[in-house]
Amino acid sequence: MAKRNGQKKRTVPLPANFFPRRVMQMGLDADKINASEKMVKRLVLKTLLAKVEEINRNVEELKKSLGYFERKYGMSTEAFYQAFVQGSLDDNMDFFEWKATKDMLDELKIEKEALLGVLK
Repeated sequence: MAKRNGQKKRTVPLPANFFPRRVMQMGLDADKINASEKMVKRLVLKTLLAKVEEINRNVEELKKSLGYFERKYGMSTEAFYQAFVQGSLDDNMDFFEWKATKDMLDELKIEKEALLGVLK
């Protein structure tokens, strides 16, 4: 018996063939884990790519909406945004929608860049 912190510790003898079999089982488990990791990585990659495609579709729709406002009011989104944040435009509901559309587009671009960064 070994002593630990002043207390006696009992050890149980292990069967002679315990370690080789256990090591072998761990090797098989490692193979399963490795295969599972590969499957998870493929699934995550596929999910991220699908999300990027979804973002691309949403970006195109938002750009169409911005184009509508630009044609309707005869100014670029950038010029509109500057005027809006400076408070030089009236309280037209279109202007609030235009700003929200631009904000959503900006957020989607940031999200897409983040996802693409993960995929590199």
